[in-house]
Amino acid sequence: MGDIEHNVCNDGGTMQTPLLESSPAYREACPGCRLEQRKALSPNALPYRDLSIVGLLCLCNSLPISSLFAYVYFMVQDLQIAQSTTQIGTYVGFLGSSLLLGRFMGSTGWGIVADRYGHKPVMYIGSSSTFIFMILFGFSTNYWIALVLRFLTGLANGMTATMRAYGAEICSAEHQAFALSIVATMWAVGLIIGPAIGGYLAQPSEKLPSIFPSGSLFDIYPYALPSLCISVLALAGFILSFWLPESLHTHNISERKMKKGIFSHEKNSNIGSETEEGKEQKLKGEVKDGQKQLWKNRAFIAAVGLNAVWVVHGMAYSEIFPLWASSPEVYGGLAFTTSNVANVLALSGAAMLLFQLFFFPRLTKAFGTIQCVRAFMFLTVPLTAIYPLVARLHGIALWILLILVSVAKNVLTSGTFTGSFILVNNSVAPSCMYFLMDKGEKLDFELLSMGKGRADKNDALEQPSEQIQLMAEFLQELEHELLDLWRVPRRRKNW
Repeated sequence: MGDIEHNVCNDGGTMQTPLLESSPAYREACPGCRLEQRKALSPNALPYRDLSIVGLLCLCNSLPISSLFAYVYFMVQDLQIAQSTTQIGTYVGFLGSSLLLGRFMGSTGWGIVADRYGHKPVMYIGSSSTFIFMILFGFSTNYWIALVLRFLTGLANGMTATMRAYGAEICSAEHQAFALSIVATMWAVGLIIGPAIGGYLAQPSEKLPSIFPSGSLFDIYPYALPSLCISVLALAGFILSFWLPESLHTHNISERKMKKGIFSHEKNSNIGSETEEGKEQKLKGEVKDGQKQLWKNRAFIAAVGLNAVWVVHGMAYSEIFPLWASSPEVYGGLAFTTSNVANVLALSGAAMLLFQLFFFPRLTKAFGTIQCVRAFMFLTVPLTAIYPLVARLHGIALWILLILVSVAKNVLTSGTFTGSFILVNNSVAPSCMYFLMDKGEKLDFELLSMGKGRADKNDALEQPSEQIQLMAEFLQELEHELLDLWRVPRRRKNW
């Protein structure tokens, strides 16, 4: 029963084949096989070290997006690009969306790199480029230079889709929810504490003149300190990523190699030609059929649409909340300082982390991912509607209600993010994962561009935007898809 037959593969590696039982064949020279073997030997073990590094990289990936929110208005004002205060909002929108434009344009290329060369090269380039470009951005004294640097920060960073797929690959199926909760949590925590970092550390000479006196480095460059902190985290992620295992199976036949006929024999060689040609044709057919069936997969369409819409919701909240909290009370705001805003966001981020680590995996096991996502989304609606009422309170009552609502809102949002990631991962075969992540990220950018590429606030109130109509049409189509999925039989519950 326990005898093993050892076969030698064409590439020189060894492949173990059991005589009586069917078990996976691992190749010693393949890093992906070594990772799969490690998971098979310890199916109940969690790779805490690897997940910690993945979480840090996810944090570094989201911080550049959100850290700008707390001070971008003042930065554009100081750069003196706007001819009037009514134009500041336009330049703020351009600067805020330029990073996402870069990620949108580079997402397909980074997906190809991850598919052919593995996740780790994408991690190396993404973290190192974030380290370099964030430092340069913090010391920018020209608006257009800052705009280009922020665009390059997004273009050179392809870790968004890579970290989602990698987090699921390094864990066994039993711990997939926990691994993806780490990815989603650190991403969401980055979106929450990013404005906190910007709020605490921007313009330090005005907040701590004894430490940062007038004429000092951070007085001349008031927005360099938050960028430097993010760069330090990115450098730490770059160094630690060298200890991560690679999950790419180097012995797999890529579609590019198949198209070039690299596995076909020479014309004068007839030994084993029928076997190799048959294998090649079979693999070509599988890839082609998989791409055709992808667009017919309703679970795929709904999962990507849900993820894209919820990214818009989360990003809009992360950007609007600091502006609303800092607005004067006469306009319905709270008249908070940047430090007060940072306090609320930091508490919300801590609550999100605890929820994702200790409660979310248990909830998904008890009720299922789809049911949890539905409940989280439903409860988020009334919580979001409570915010305007908070501004009517004063003193300790305002702080208590604001913290409770913010914590609950961000916990539910992070749970929806994590659940949507799991649905995206489970909606297609692993061979289509990078393609799916790429399309989801592109759809995220398109919807975010509708919200960020706006004109001045006063003009927006006077002239209804055509983009609102486009968004309404998209949401109607998505609603029909989700209603159809609601009626799907229970046998398709576990995508």
